[in-house]
Formats: sequence, C-alpha cells, structure tokens
Amino acid sequence: AIATSANVIGQTAGESFDVRTARQLCAVAEYGAVRDLWFEQTRSLNAGSYAPAGAVSYAGTLAANSTYDGGGGDYTISGAVLPVFAQNSGTVQNVVLSGSSDTLAVSNIGALRDCAVEDANVAKASGTYALLACANTGSVTNCAIDTCALTLTGSATGALAIGSNSGTVTGVTVTDSQIRAAASAAGFVYSNGTGTISNCTISASSVVSQTGEAAGFAYSNAKTISTCAAVHTDVTATLSRAAGFALSNASGGSIASSYVAPGKTTETWIGKG
Repeated sequence: AIATSANVIGQTAGESFDVRTARQLCAVAEYGAVRDLWFEQTRSLNAGSYAPAGAVSYAGTLAANSTYDGGGGDYTISGAVLPVFAQNSGTVQNVVLSGSSDTLAVSNIGALRDCAVEDANVAKASGTYALLACANTGSVTNCAIDTCALTLTGSATGALAIGSNSGTVTGVTVTDSQIRAAASAAGFVYSNGTGTISNCTISASSVVSQTGEAAGFAYSNAKTISTCAAVHTDVTATLSRAAGFALSNASGGSIASSYVAPGKTTETWIGKG
C-alpha cells in the first residue's frame, strides 16, 4: 500500500506502506496512534516541496513497534525545513537526511539506527538542539553526521549529534562539521544525564561559543562516557572556558578509555572548576 493523506481511521497493525513523496511522508503523521506499521521509503524525496499548514514536523510521531525504513540507505530525504519526526517511539532506520535545515528527531524514545545527516545547515534561536535527536531517552546506534553546520543564536544551546541524553548512544560519528553558538555548546552531546555513550567520535570539526562555554565532546556528563574521542577538533570560547573533551563531569559521572587528539583549545580534558 501507499501512504496517503486520507483519513486513516480503521488502519490495522501489521500493514506496510510505501513512501515516495513529501506528501506521503507527511501522511505518516496520521498513523501516530496505530502501532506495528511498516513505512518503507522507496525513492529519494524532497521534503521541502510539501508541508501541511501549521505542521511542526513532517512525519509527526512514529508509534511504538512501528518502523520507518529509509530504503536501506539508498535514498535521501532532502530539503527539510522542519524536523522529520516530532517524536520517534518506534524504530527509524536507514534514513539519510541530506541538505536539511532541521533535525531528524526532536525527541527519540525509541530507536534510531544506521541513519545519517549530511550537508545540513541548521540555525536555531532557543532550546537545546542537535541534528540526530534534540532529546534522547531511547537508543541511537551506528549513525553519522557529516559536513554539517549548526548555528545557535540567542539562548539556544546544543551539540552536533545529541542534545540531552538519558538513553544509550553507540557507534555514532561526527565528521567535518561545525557548531557556532552565542551561548554554550559542545561538539557531540550537550548534556549526558543518566545515559550511556560509547564508541563515539567527533573528528575534523569545530566548536565555537561567543559568550558561553565550549567543549569538544560533551558540555556536561553525569553518567557514563566510554571509548570515545574528540580528534582534531578545534574548540573556542571567546569569553569563557573551553575544554577539548568535557567541561563538567559530575560526581558519579564516569569518562573512561576516552581521549583528545590535538586540536586548538584553551583547555584539554576536564575544564577547571
């Protein structure tokens, strides 16, 4: 079947739908209350070519036990000017978000896996923002950020991959990307609260804060970061502190088997204070 923008009352669990156009991507939002659906993207689509009036995302909420598959990574979603998902409660996999000006998921409480964000140019003025998930309480696995730019003005804070994390993040890479903020910013994750981050890397990237603090990998950590690295990533805080890896590691927080490779920074590893 093909996802349409028609009334979906009566759709049942176990059905599958092809997604070929931006209009059909937006139709996914109408299935948010239906579990156990499979959406398969079968060609590249330009999300910027269609968005319902007043929409805050394209695909809305993906229900628990439902899956959106980007076609095995063979196709792209391009031109997005809204988040693709407001909330992912199911599984989003094999999605390539290309040339976008917004995030893949505002909130991830399900699973993001084998996804990529490339050539994004995103600007935000409030909240905590990131390109894979602004807030993660689920799992993010084997995803990539490549050649992206995130510009944060006003009070906005954030990081390139994950904003706040209370879930698990594994095998995620950030490459050749930059984040510039008026307030504080980090390269990989802004805040790791009760989450676990492992086997992740940011490389050949830059983090700049004009008035706040800046960190190459994590602004703050309160739980577990292991086997991670900030490699050849420049970190600059014009008026405050900067750290090559993390600025704050709270009592009970653990940073293990992780390292910083040379990059320009005013402080390395854990910032003072």
